[in-house]
Order: sequence, then structure tokens, then C-alpha cells
Amino acid sequence: RERAALVENDLRLLLNLPMVSTTSEARPDTTRKGYCGWFQSIQRLILPKSAEAQASTRTPAPQLPTLARPRIRLSSWSDAATAADRVREADRRADRYAVEVHKKWAISLACVSFVIIGVVMALRFPRAGIGLVIGGGLAVFSIHYVGLTAGESLADRGHVSPWLAMWTPNIVLTMVGILGLLRVSRESGTTRGGDFQEIIDGLQHLARRLRRAVVRS
Repeated sequence: RERAALVENDLRLLLNLPMVSTTSEARPDTTRKGYCGWFQSIQRLILPKSAEAQASTRTPAPQLPTLARPRIRLSSWSDAATAADRVREADRRADRYAVEVHKKWAISLACVSFVIIGVVMALRFPRAGIGLVIGGGLAVFSIHYVGLTAGESLADRGHVSPWLAMWTPNIVLTMVGILGLLRVSRESGTTRGGDFQEIIDGLQHLARRLRRAVVRS
């Protein structure tokens, strides 16, 4: 609105027309309430009528004008740059608030992804010991934590959408778990691994194959 007012007043000044008021007018809130609206509905049901009436009689704080009184001059580059900077800062602040909301829900539902991967590990290595429990748990948690932290940093800077940044670790881990379930369901009980040693043997075999490929090249 501030940038539009700057352009309009400049045009009116060039055309020798009267200037318009730049005082910000109260506009109806058209944002989607969602999650916060649920708490307001519960509050209206729980609060007594006297408290509700008292809350409704409160007068809103007067809003200060967002721009100074228009001067008889064209808007300078600094005026336009200031308005653009305020727009960018408002977008970043909105992204930070959205990140916090999505992060609360993503962390709460991360247990579903962990359980799916835990089931896959238990079926794939039915006789594994405490090493698989500790190592696998730390690996899954580390992947989720790193993804969540990196996504939050990118979303706060406006590089990634807040919902995508917060939900990507859950989506990736859930897809890995579902693919693992599909693969394990096709295997018979005798073809599944026995213990944690099979993982070590598989990694050693992969390292030997990579070493031979490097030597040949």
C-alpha cells in the first residue's frame, strides 16, 4: 500500500491533481484462521459471558499513519527503497512465524516415520542385537535433525517454502520406510538378515568393489 501511494501521489503531482491521504485505513482481516481459530472458538465456549462482553467492549489501539504527510515533491529513490525493504522484511518475518507452526506439527508426527523405519529394521534383521538398535536409532535421528535444522535455516532466509522445509525430513523418511516395507514383504523369513554383522559385511564388500573399480580405472 505504501508503494502504491507513492506512485499515485507522484502521478497526481505531475498532473496537478490534489494529493490523496496516505493514512492507513483499517481493513477487514481476510487471513485464514486455521489452527489459531480453533483456540478462539474454544475460548468463546469456555469463557463466561461477562468476560466475553468485557473483551468485546475493548477499543482497539489507534493505528498510526504509515507514511508522513505528502510533500510537494516527487518521491525519492530512498523512499521507494525503504518501502521495498519493509516488504522484504515483512515477508521474512512471516516465513519465520510459518516455520515455527510447521515445525511443531512436523516434530509431533516424526514418530510415525521413526516407527515405520523401526519396523523395517526389525523385520530385516530379526536376530540383531543392541548394536543395531543404538546405531540405527542414532542414524535415523541424526538424518531427521540435520534435515530439520538445515530446512529451518533455508526457510528463515526465504530460499525454501516453510512447509516444504519442515516436512521434507518426514516425507523422505516415510518414503524410505514404505519402500523398505515393500521390499521386506517380498522376502521369505529365511532370506532375511540375521544380525548386525551382515551390515558390516555388506559395507566391507561394497568397499572392496569400489576399490577394485578405482584400480581398474
